[in-house]
This record gives sequence, C-alpha cells and structure tokens, in this order.
Amino acid sequence: MSTAMTLGTSHCRRLLTAMTLSLAVSACAADRVTAPDAGSVGTIRLEATGPATLASLGDTIVVTPRVTTRTGVPRMLDGLPMRLSTTGVVEDLGGGRFRAIGNGQVTIRAAIDTARSGVVPRGYYVDGTADSVVVTVQQLPVGLSIQAVVDTMFNALGETRPLLVRLADARGNALVSNVPTVTFGAADSAVVRVDASGMLRSIRDGVTAVTARAGGLSASRTFTVRATRQHTSCMTYTRRRRVQSSCASVDLVMRYPGSVTP
Repeated sequence: MSTAMTLGTSHCRRLLTAMTLSLAVSACAADRVTAPDAGSVGTIRLEATGPATLASLGDTIVVTPRVTTRTGVPRMLDGLPMRLSTTGVVEDLGGGRFRAIGNGQVTIRAAIDTARSGVVPRGYYVDGTADSVVVTVQQLPVGLSIQAVVDTMFNALGETRPLLVRLADARGNALVSNVPTVTFGAADSAVVRVDASGMLRSIRDGVTAVTARAGGLSASRTFTVRATRQHTSCMTYTRRRRVQSSCASVDLVMRYPGSVTP
C-alpha cells in the first residue's frame, strides 16, 4: 500500500512538472507573438527644408518624415498625416508642403499609432512614436513706397493732406503685424511741413521733397505749392476830354479754406 502511494505521488509530480513547463512554453510563445517584430517602426523624425523663419506671406516649407524600423532600416509610410497646432499661420498644400498665410508660430506634428507599429493584438503592447517641428512666420519689410494717390500739388496755403506709405515683404504683401515706425521729413520745411504722423501742410510757394523712412528703407515724393495767382485790374477814365486806361497787376495768395490775401 505504501509503495503504491509513493509511485502515485511521483507520477503526479511528473505530470504537474510537465504541465507547468507546457504552460510556460505557451506563455513565451504568446509573448513572442504579441511583441513587435524587428520590422516594426522604431523612430520617426521630421526634417524641414527651407528657411528657419518664413519672411514673406506665400513662402513655403517642406516637411519630410524620416521613418526607421527597430533595426535602423529606413521604412516608407505613405500618407502619414501631419497636424497643425493652430490655424492661420500656414496652410497644408499636401505632400509635406506648407505655405505661410499669416504671422505667428505653429507646430507641425506627425505620429504613428500602435496599429501601424507592428503590434499584435492591437493595444496589448503600447509602442507609438512621434516628432514635431516648429515653423515661424514673420514678415520682414523689404519695400517702402509712397502711395500714388497722393496729390502732389497744393493750390492754397495752409492746405493739409496725409502722406500715405506702404511697407511690404519680398513678395509685395503689405505688412500686417510688427510694422516698424515710419519717420517723415521735408527737405525745405518752409515750403511744406510734415509732422510725425505724416500729415503735410503747405506753408509757402515752392517745391520740396518729402521723405519717409523705416529702418534702412526710404521713399521720397516731390510736392509743389502754388498758392499765388497774379491778377490784373484795368480801369478806363477821361482826362482832358481824352479817354484813357490804366492797368495794375496784383498778386493774390489763396489761403485754405477759401480766403484770399492781396
């Protein structure tokens, strides 16, 4: 009886040991199945081709994703989406190209989720990768012009009008933010005077140039003041029974608004 029980116990132990080894092997096999394989994505890196700062609206930058496997082998992933952290700075043209549409800063981010990184089953082994680049758009003024709508002729003294200027980037777009201070000056302020806001006032007859400056940029326009009008007055009279006439010329100065000084 004792020998039989001993044999039975030994047999059970061998069975338990075999079952334990079988379960361990099964668990390892399951782990190998659910772990990512060597061909799955290891890293993603975004490379931006273009200037560090886009200086004109309409400038473009190309962002290229570089994807490698866990063993360092480059891998192609078609249609990898790239998302913008904010709107109004760049627009997505597709194919990794982005165009500047407003001043500011935006982060472009690309990520690969677990479904595309070789995980089986999905969600069991969390292994995502992502990268981002920051793009800055800041217009730089390269052109300063005085608007052609300004009338360069003053017909009266004391007449005023604004000097309209335009600052533009390299593509001709008007600056919409961080506009530099524009200063004004007249070559002969006794003819035309200009204040800090660019308001012109005619002082006396003559011709002078008015210049606008911003940083290293400048633009000039010549203004003429012609407020004096010559007026000739004649009179007829009889002297010693003879009809005679006499004429005299006088300068009339037009003053704004509508007054005249002889």
